[in-house]
Amino acid sequence: MQSSKIILITVLCLIGVPVAKAGDTTACTVGGGECTGTTKCMTLGTDLACVEECTTADVATQCGATATCTAGTDADGAAANTCATAQGCLTDAECAAADATLPICNLYTLTCEADATTTTDSATTTDSATTTDSATTTDSATTTTTDAETTTTKGSSVVVITSAPCVDKVVGGPNDCASLAPYCTNELYLDLMKDKCPRTCGYCTDSNSSGCGSGTSSTCRNALSDCVNKAYLCKVSAYKSFMKTNCASTCGYC
Repeated sequence: MQSSKIILITVLCLIGVPVAKAGDTTACTVGGGECTGTTKCMTLGTDLACVEECTTADVATQCGATATCTAGTDADGAAANTCATAQGCLTDAECAAADATLPICNLYTLTCEADATTTTDSATTTDSATTTDSATTTDSATTTTTDAETTTTKGSSVVVITSAPCVDKVVGGPNDCASLAPYCTNELYLDLMKDKCPRTCGYCTDSNSSGCGSGTSSTCRNALSDCVNKAYLCKVSAYKSFMKTNCASTCGYC
């Protein structure tokens, strides 16, 4: 049980951590053992090189938005997944020498690419949107605040600031929010699950939901940690009142 808790915390806390794909690799030979770690000796045309093995779930991050992680075998006949189709580089030094704007050798595709950490173009992401429209002229400023937005009216201007949508941050895969729902009411993981899985755990309100699916009141959630295991009691008349009070989310009383 303790080990499963450690795995859960590790999986959720590492969400969003970039996959390391820069660095150097090497050529290899059949049975030579040159490839270490998660690299595989792959045949790329007439070349043999140590390539990082890709995963279908992370192929866009590892190999690029249009790449495909293909199942196959390495040079030694073992099962291996790869998105590399040709050997374009083995080291960062090769890439930098060929084109200073593409100094990184992607170890999944063995192609040169730009260094995202030194990009000079600025990108700004905000959680709010501001719109201005005309309204009836007034002499004083009026501010109205709801769960989803703040509206300020002054003179002939109206400014509406809308909050970010309430959505799960872990979607898809064996450890997504849906599969971790039993931890929503576990006191050890309340803060973690509220941050990573607010929609699944019932912390969203209709006004700041993403607009898809049915909204769930922030006060409508399970009071017990094992409601999922007791779901079969939801429709049993003798337990309906108890389940409605303690397992409202699981039983669909929200």
